[in-house]
Amino acid sequence: MVQYVFSWGANSYGQLGNETLDDIIKPASLDRLKCNISTVTGGGGHTVLLSEDKHVYGCGWNSKGQLGVSTLENVSSLTKVETSKIDSEPVQLACGWDFTLILFKNGKLFSCGSNWFGQLGVPNDISGKHSSELHEIVLENGTKSDQVFSEVAAGLRHAVGVTDIGNIYVWGSGKKGQLGICEQDKPLSKSDKPMKLSVPYDKPDDTILHVTCGAYHSACLTRSGKIFIWGDNKHGQITVSLSGGSSIMCPYPHCIDQQYFAHKPVSRIVSGWTHILAETVDGDIYSWGRNDYHQLGRETTDTHYDHIPNKISVLKRPKIICCGSEHNLVLSDDGNVYSWGWNEHGICGTGDEVNVSLPNPIQSFSKHNITTIGCGMGHSFVVAHEM
Repeated sequence: MVQYVFSWGANSYGQLGNETLDDIIKPASLDRLKCNISTVTGGGGHTVLLSEDKHVYGCGWNSKGQLGVSTLENVSSLTKVETSKIDSEPVQLACGWDFTLILFKNGKLFSCGSNWFGQLGVPNDISGKHSSELHEIVLENGTKSDQVFSEVAAGLRHAVGVTDIGNIYVWGSGKKGQLGICEQDKPLSKSDKPMKLSVPYDKPDDTILHVTCGAYHSACLTRSGKIFIWGDNKHGQITVSLSGGSSIMCPYPHCIDQQYFAHKPVSRIVSGWTHILAETVDGDIYSWGRNDYHQLGRETTDTHYDHIPNKISVLKRPKIICCGSEHNLVLSDDGNVYSWGWNEHGICGTGDEVNVSLPNPIQSFSKHNITTIGCGMGHSFVVAHEM
């Protein structure tokens, strides 16, 4: 079956993989692909993709080595990342602004790109401030640790990982509380190695299942369906009102009251730079945070932000949810791809650059079966087969 990969949006570094540096405001198919793609994600100006045969490819901005290829030059077509020396298959990819994380099936986690803020998590392995080589991120106790990574997420300049036994680790920049760790009552400014974060469960048998990051905030989802969030609250991300002189920072994990979700457990959480989407077990999608580009996808009384999670009424039981910096893509159960939010460079795929206030189905895929979707900060991808 023939696979089609569509990309659109900002392309000043070649992150769309179409061998040009021109922005594309309407989805366009990539030519001459030699692999079938299963996963796509991206950073500030780069894209990394995972193929069905478990190879990693990258394109776009590469001045910090964030593509993990043998050059620091930008790359405008898909280029293979050499992972054969690692005795396992890659299973998850995550991108920060200018760094990349690759998680392997055996639980080993590798990083490349900028390390100016310690976001690569490898304090003793890099002589400069960036690296194009893949470096392994090792948990406390070194290789003798009895736990391995099961999931990872990247923010602007920090990262969060969860292990197979439900522990959560953080590293990178922390000045706005995004690491969730304080020293002498001040947020830890940075950590160049993974540090274990304590989450205040109210049930002793609860544990972490998933993690996500914004630019300066972080969140995790527990097995019981509760969200803990910490870091920047400038746009109400922590669900704390900004009125009355409330703090714009929450440097410790804060449990979001489940009354906001009609007392339903949350099953999925994803984050843009300054807004958050969460899905409950009954398939409702909620949004909160910054809204000046309509990234919340719903009507609110304040066009700048909303700190209270509320339903996006036009969406239900999505297959895939992903966020760019200020835009969103959802693959719905009806087979359509919906987009909304910031639309400069055409990143919502509407054929223009007008911000999209409510989830809107992209018309370019009416003759295709969508298999996956993915976002960079200002660009988008869809992988499909012809009907």
